Amino acid sequence: MQISTLQLAANWSRCFAQIRTSFKSNHAFKKRGYAVFRQLQERIDYSYRSAKAQMDRSTGSTGYGGNTQQDQPGFAGPSMYQPNTGSPANNFTQYAEPELPGPTMYQANTVRGTVWSSGLFDCHEDETNAVMTAFLPCVTFGQIAEVMDQGEMTCPLGSLIYALMMPALCSQWLMGSSYRKRLRERYNLVEAPYTDIISHVFCPCCSLCQEFRELRKRGLDPSLGWNGILAQRQAAQHETVDVPPPRQTMF
Repeated sequence: MQISTLQLAANWSRCFAQIRTSFKSNHAFKKRGYAVFRQLQERIDYSYRSAKAQMDRSTGSTGYGGNTQQDQPGFAGPSMYQPNTGSPANNFTQYAEPELPGPTMYQANTVRGTVWSSGLFDCHEDETNAVMTAFLPCVTFGQIAEVMDQGEMTCPLGSLIYALMMPALCSQWLMGSSYRKRLRERYNLVEAPYTDIISHVFCPCCSLCQEFRELRKRGLDPSLGWNGILAQRQAAQHETVDVPPPRQTMF
């Protein structure tokens, strides 16, 4: 066994010497690489078979210590040269990499809340309000603020505050975003497609028109004012009470 080990080491040394020589030559490794490694594999297999045959002759055909060949220590052979006896499905399962869950930062964010009745850029649905907001956005804000505050802030006062904040470094978005947030929280609306601040900084007129349409579709028309909304509700209640029951006939 010692002689076979020395022979195997000598074969390894000669093969790696050839590899180093191929590395030193100009582009010779690309052409001779496959042949050199194939020769390396053949020499290793030959050394292994020679050592195995020598040990079998010295210990008998049944193997070391009278045991079978599978029980002989040190003769399992390199695992890289063992024949693959398993099925393709089992081999694929054995070497398949485990699936790892993706990082949480790439998981889809779920937005909770009710969708707005109209989009941010659906100003064409109410052309009158769109034209009014384009030229006098302070008036639209005053109407929205009066409805949201239930008459505590009147439309003229809200319009004046919004108009005074427009020349002051365009800080009217502070008032607009705060009332937009209150409107969302009251009706559980989603903060989409942009945040409240971004909507009023870059699209103040579109944001005011969307809030105006949302209140109108929920039965609170800002153009009527808070007192007009209360009067409309009282009139609807009186119409419900004053309706006489239908005539009944006896058969």
